[in-house]
Amino acid sequence: MLSAGLTVVFVAPTTGRIRLVRRAHMIMVHYLFLQSMDNREWVIGMNIRGWLLHLTVHKMLRYGYVTPHEFEKAVSLAVVRNPYRRMVSIYLYNRFGALETFSKFVESWQNTALHHYRESGILDEWNTPCHAIPQFEYTHFEGVQLVQSIVKHEELEDLVTVPYTTDDDDVSQPLSELPAVVRAAFVGMPRVNQRNTERHWTSYYDQKTLDQTHELYKMDFAVFGYPTTIDERPDLKPPRDVVSENDLRSFGVESFSRNTAAAGMGSEQRKRRRTLLSRAASLSAERSSMVEIRRLFPGTSTDGSKKRD
Repeated sequence: MLSAGLTVVFVAPTTGRIRLVRRAHMIMVHYLFLQSMDNREWVIGMNIRGWLLHLTVHKMLRYGYVTPHEFEKAVSLAVVRNPYRRMVSIYLYNRFGALETFSKFVESWQNTALHHYRESGILDEWNTPCHAIPQFEYTHFEGVQLVQSIVKHEELEDLVTVPYTTDDDDVSQPLSELPAVVRAAFVGMPRVNQRNTERHWTSYYDQKTLDQTHELYKMDFAVFGYPTTIDERPDLKPPRDVVSENDLRSFGVESFSRNTAAAGMGSEQRKRRRTLLSRAASLSAERSSMVEIRRLFPGTSTDGSKKRD
């Protein structure tokens, strides 16, 4: 029964989209599975707080998996991707079979998986599945990028094939901005989990799904500098309510940096980051740390009007 449950019932579509199934899964692995093992959360890969491999930087610090001092000294890395492409990947991984259309899935994802996040900024796995969380929540805390280096998924192929040398002049921009240890780690890395699809990701979109996806992840577009249009789809109009660079600056939100250690930070900036690392370790990880800018991605009240926290 346990084996069948873990391979048929407690799988991505059900745990990601059916809250009761996700909670039952979390309770089972935390309280019932391998109780005799002291390090069972590392064996299983999750506990009642969620999946270890999908923790945001805030959660890593708050749950004590790494100390602020350790995180400050370490070379940390995140890989992000175009939110439009990410949504198609989420759909292919979490849909209820091939008969569920992309349009129906996006609507369901918005109303179920992201409901609590859109309404109150709730990030805990108990209410919001990790696959639904916007990417900037993984890398930023209170608007500041705490992860040292960020690589775009679309650049991985170039990074993997670039011959690594210790001479930055031999590495093409912008990849040369990455720490040497990060570049060296990626070179020659095999690609073993590529999904074979019959359709190009751009073909899944119509105007409605493009607008919905942008609305859900508009901060990701702004923070990571992704275009809000799809070049291959000139028939689709640009979405509304685009978050501009001026919007980010006015709310004190940093655009992504490929290497914060080489970004020319002054002593005051470094002090601020150390303070935020300590604050992240002490502040509840159940809600977004960016509540003060929630009006950039508001929920909708029962009377249909926009609301802000």
